[in-house]
Amino acid sequence: MKESGIILVLTNRASWARSKTIIEHYRGKIDVILGSSANFKDYGDIVEEVKELVDSDSIWAVNMAVEGDEPVKMSKTVGLSTIELSTLFDNLNPKAVITVADRFETLATAIAASYMNIPLVHIQGGERSGSIDDKVRNAITQLADYHFVSTNQAGRNVSRMIRDKWNNVFVTGCPSIDLIRIGDDRWHNPFCKEPYALLVNHSDTTQYEKSKENVDVLLLAVKNAISKHKLTFVTILPNIDSGSGIIRKEIREQFKAIGINDIYVNVDPFTYLDWLKGAKFIIGNSSSGIREAGALGTWCINVGDRQKNREKANNVLDCPYTLESIEAMINFCIKNKRPFPSHLYGDGHAGEKIAKKLEVLFG
Repeated sequence: MKESGIILVLTNRASWARSKTIIEHYRGKIDVILGSSANFKDYGDIVEEVKELVDSDSIWAVNMAVEGDEPVKMSKTVGLSTIELSTLFDNLNPKAVITVADRFETLATAIAASYMNIPLVHIQGGERSGSIDDKVRNAITQLADYHFVSTNQAGRNVSRMIRDKWNNVFVTGCPSIDLIRIGDDRWHNPFCKEPYALLVNHSDTTQYEKSKENVDVLLLAVKNAISKHKLTFVTILPNIDSGSGIIRKEIREQFKAIGINDIYVNVDPFTYLDWLKGAKFIIGNSSSGIREAGALGTWCINVGDRQKNREKANNVLDCPYTLESIEAMINFCIKNKRPFPSHLYGDGHAGEKIAKKLEVLFG
């Protein structure tokens, strides 16, 4: 039976940005399983990007997502993923398994590893957002054996939850912030000749029934800003959560009607950071508006409840899905200078810190 080193399970494009520098500093000792939307071109296939750092014979791409726009597809995906991951873990016999953050697919990784007595490493536990992700994140925290958290407050939260294993909590910062520190020479921004903003709006699965209503209000505010402020909007389409199909459809149809074609399924992490750095603001409900935009000093108009409880720097402007409030925040960002960059989510060395600790723990 083959014995792997450590297995990192990636189920979406965001987790890649949050683990890239860990692989770089622990190169050759991490195998990668790609599942769920990480394999779907419509949601940001990251296979080729991962191959730049991991040998092909140490990558396993597995179809373990049940596609569809209803909440039931998310729970079915967790069930299917648990089955497929259990088989892979049994065959690969890893020393440990790493899971990242709080998306619903990550729960399957935690369940499979825990029941198979494989040490589970959780990155980005202890945070609070405002959706079902909170329950998923906290459940994984209870199942995990080692915790690499992004902020001091997150570390305190995890320590309170697990109590008897407080010495296995390590405050390292967020690995996605590392890419800001190392990425200047790799960035390329095709939009720098004209003022633009980023639109990244995901489904709030706890308000699935309001997906169309909410995105329509947001898009009306965006279209008004295009006319009033002569802005270009660059859009990254949402993740695979229930309700995302509605949002994707509305964005494509409404932007096509006004002649906007800068709509992307996915871009590599360095390109995304470059776009975020040059934007007047990011609008929607992506955690990148809070983490990476905060570190870059870019305004974030955080709409709705999906991220309402996140720790935030002074770049974040919260507002509900109402036309008046969204337009007021857009006007504020246009009129005011950029906020100061924040180090709330780390100093840019998280991947190195995590890799060093993994070396101590697992060799």
